[in-house]
Formats: sequence, C-alpha cells, structure tokens
Amino acid sequence: LQNRGVVKLAIYNLLGKEIITLLNEDREPGKYSVSWNGLNSKEIEMGSGVYIYLLEMDSFKQVRKIILLK
Repeated sequence: LQNRGVVKLAIYNLLGKEIITLLNEDREPGKYSVSWNGLNSKEIEMGSGVYIYLLEMDSFKQVRKIILLK
C-alpha cells in the first residue's frame, strides 16, 4: 500500500455471493499478505474450485480469480 486507508479484501463464489471478508480495516502504507483457510464466514469448509477475490481501497479495485485446492 502506498497510502494509509481502509482496505477491504473479500472472497466470492462464481455466482457473486460473498463467501468471507478477510480484511476490512485501516492500514498503514507497506506490504502485507493475507491467507485464506478455505472457510466461509460461518466457519464451514468450502469445496475445491475457482473463487474470486475483490481488493478495495478508496477508488482502487482489483478483481482476480483464485483456485482453492484441497
């Protein structure tokens, strides 16, 4: 991150339903890493497959596919 701000990182299924929000907090500039344990927000294990992550900060948005393998 180049500037301080609120960062949100969420995982979605391919139908667009939010599975879990991994991060939604104010962060200082710097490099960060976040891991997803494959659980949804109700602590239920998700199946192997393709998921989407959405990373948002201010006007910046990044959407990418990720693969969960078990």
